[in-house]
Amino acid sequence: MTFRFNILLNHYQSNSVKKQFLLTVFWVSLWFQTTQAQRVDLDRDYFYVSYVALPSNPLNVSFKSYSVLVKGYLAETGLTEKSLENDIVIPGFKKLPKDADLDIVVNIGTFRGGEPTVVSRIEERKDDKGKVISTTTYYAVEMRYDYPIEAQMTDYKGNRIFSETLAGNNQVYKSDEGLSSREVLDNFNRRYTSIRAETMRTSVQNQFRTFSDRIVSRHGYLVVNNSKELFWMLDSPKHPEYENHAKNIQEIKRIMTSMKAEVAITEQREAMKPVIEYFRTIPQTYNKDEKADRKIRYSALYALMKIYFWMEDFENAKFYADALIQNDYDGGDGKSMMKLIQFAEERFKINNTTTRHFFRDVENTTPRSDAPKTAAEPAPSLAESEIDRAKRFILGEWQVISVRFQKPVDLNKDGKASENAVDEYSACKRATTSVFDANNRVTFRNKNAACPPDKTELKYALRERDGKVFVALKDEFGDITSYELLDISATLMKYKGDSGSPGGEAEFIYSKIK
Repeated sequence: MTFRFNILLNHYQSNSVKKQFLLTVFWVSLWFQTTQAQRVDLDRDYFYVSYVALPSNPLNVSFKSYSVLVKGYLAETGLTEKSLENDIVIPGFKKLPKDADLDIVVNIGTFRGGEPTVVSRIEERKDDKGKVISTTTYYAVEMRYDYPIEAQMTDYKGNRIFSETLAGNNQVYKSDEGLSSREVLDNFNRRYTSIRAETMRTSVQNQFRTFSDRIVSRHGYLVVNNSKELFWMLDSPKHPEYENHAKNIQEIKRIMTSMKAEVAITEQREAMKPVIEYFRTIPQTYNKDEKADRKIRYSALYALMKIYFWMEDFENAKFYADALIQNDYDGGDGKSMMKLIQFAEERFKINNTTTRHFFRDVENTTPRSDAPKTAAEPAPSLAESEIDRAKRFILGEWQVISVRFQKPVDLNKDGKASENAVDEYSACKRATTSVFDANNRVTFRNKNAACPPDKTELKYALRERDGKVFVALKDEFGDITSYELLDISATLMKYKGDSGSPGGEAEFIYSKIK
């Protein structure tokens, strides 16, 4: 650097020119150092939280035990009633062999296989110009079968809490494909006994797994340990705020990690006060309408939003979520968090609680007496079916708040993969909502006036198959895409299926706007 500087300096002969040159170099150097010091880069960092996931349909809080009885046709499957009974677990409740507060009974019907039929499909191979140069026909065997599975839950008085079909009739088995119709049919007939047993076993296992997950979501108190949460740290070592920012980020991680699901977070709330005070100073100090200031404000507002959310101060969490939106640097994060806050508030309300941190003492729960039951209250009518529930709740306007693939994706090709694909969306895509109407249409709206209007319109239908509910979308070309509906309520919808992007299958979470 000195050598280059001397070469340049030798080009100037007069002292005045040399002084002017030196002064210019000085100011350029000073400008460069100042610019470097104020540069704002942000990088992802994570903390971990533990809490109790609240149920969507809480039962009477006095109910603390349950029993499971499985009966029916399990021959050939290699499964036993006992093994299946162990598959059903309700966290926050104690399982008893009998005389529990809640009784779950699952009836497995008889397997009846239909006549096998050979089906085919044709696959074309085209050249670079789109001309078909060869066709291949693939064959497979399909067999329709009945293998009904029914489940119900009642309380100790005999009142029915729900009754539903896990798997019904007219299910379909399909074999692997082959190039010869005769070979695939002969192979099916030769292996029919093992195919029958495997079909029965797979059907039962899948339905019990799904049923258990559904009960946990509706009625259980699932302890979640070390759930990963994103926040943003300042990654500009020359910035004057770098050391303090890093120190307080580490303090957030320490305090959050000390959280226990079944212990009140009084200590964490107290320990977090100095951290909150620090991040509150950032928007006041860096208050210019410049990108660098908006970025560092973004990291502070994001941290405050997350802190208050996990400290269960939802009013302040909403305040900083709104401030994040107004800051106008990636405001979509504030909108997404606003939906999650509303969801949490709803869960708190229906569970009549003010916290996700509590201990349910169920270990000392004992069986109820075997004394004859007194005259029971009239049993209520059957619980609303899953598809009727879906039809009732799906009407309205929805906005996506989360799209999660099996691994992080980089949809916008910026070199950074995100666990939530919504982070990769453009501002226009984030502002797009889906409206489901009573005429089985889905239309799309964009509330951002700066974005081009979305005129897409699809047809939708709700279908029930094998005890599951699916949302089928039909586009203008007649192509149909189906998504498995995992959960739906007055405020939240969750489904999974093909995303139509390189990420493949994804889990989508939508929040209802109105």
